[in-house]
Amino acid sequence: MAAFTDMEDEELEIYMISLPGATAEELFTGKGTEDEVGSNPPGDQIDRFEISSSPSTGMDGEGVIVRQDGVIARIEYTRPPGTQTSDQQLMAITKMVVTRIQQAQRGENPTASVE
Repeated sequence: MAAFTDMEDEELEIYMISLPGATAEELFTGKGTEDEVGSNPPGDQIDRFEISSSPSTGMDGEGVIVRQDGVIARIEYTRPPGTQTSDQQLMAITKMVVTRIQQAQRGENPTASVE
């Protein structure tokens, strides 16, 4: 897990699990539609979801679950109610995570950044 917060108005959490490729494919079947994740989304399979405001944090937002080969990543981007996270921000983070997974799988140092 990796997390970022500015402690005021946004929080980003990324969880990853690595499984044998066939197992990951069996456990996660992405059903992301083009209006949810764009016309050419990153990863082998992808889903987008809403995060409801929790009583403990008061934050809500959006998230993506993406599978790249045998790695499943859950990306949660939250902020105070009433503020928006653009689709471009969430997809840029998702693309970075998928690219880092691909770099690691090739034996490279994962250095991708958000563009």
